[in-house]
Amino acid sequence: MRAFIAFPLPEGAAQTVWSATMGLRNQLQGVKWVLPVHMHVTLYFLGEIDTARAEGIMERMKDRSWIRPVIEVSYSGVSGFPEKGRARVLVARIERGRNECAEYHARLRGLFIDNPPKTPFSPHITIGRARSPHGGLAPDGFAGAEISGAFPIARCVLFQSVLTPAGPIYRELTAVDFSEE
Repeated sequence: MRAFIAFPLPEGAAQTVWSATMGLRNQLQGVKWVLPVHMHVTLYFLGEIDTARAEGIMERMKDRSWIRPVIEVSYSGVSGFPEKGRARVLVARIERGRNECAEYHARLRGLFIDNPPKTPFSPHITIGRARSPHGGLAPDGFAGAEISGAFPIARCVLFQSVLTPAGPIYRELTAVDFSEE
C-alpha cells in the first residue's frame, strides 16, 4: 500500500487555505489544486509499504508517548519546490510552529524510517502541483501571492493513499490525538 504520515488540517483551516488560493487558481494554468479534504502537513512519505510494516507503524503509534500538546502553527506566502528553476509543487510554508513540527518529524525518523529523505524537512501545506511532469511553474507566476493564517495541529495520522483517475483517496489507518494541555 502507498502510505504517508501527516498532520491533517482542521476542516475550517483547509477551507480558509482553499479560499485564499482562489486568485492563484484563476491565474495559473496547468496546476492540479489540492482539495481542502486532502490538505495536510506531510511528515513522512513512506511510499509503497507492505501490510506488516503498516501494522507495525500502527502499533507503535498507539504508544501514549506520541501524544503531545496541540501545536499552534501559522502559514504565510506561497513558494515552490524545487526552490530553483520551475516549481513542480506550490506550497504555503509553515512559520510559527515550525520547530515543533520538525521535532515530531525527527522522532518519526528515528522510529519508522529506514531510508531518510534526501531533502531536509521543511514543514508546509501543499496547495498545488504542476500537471506536466516535464513542465513546472515559473516563480513569477506565484511570487508575491499572499495567503496567511493560523490553525492548531491536533492530530498525527498514518494515511493510506489510493491513486485513482479522479485523484487520490486518503484513508486514515490510525491517528494520535494531541492533548489540549
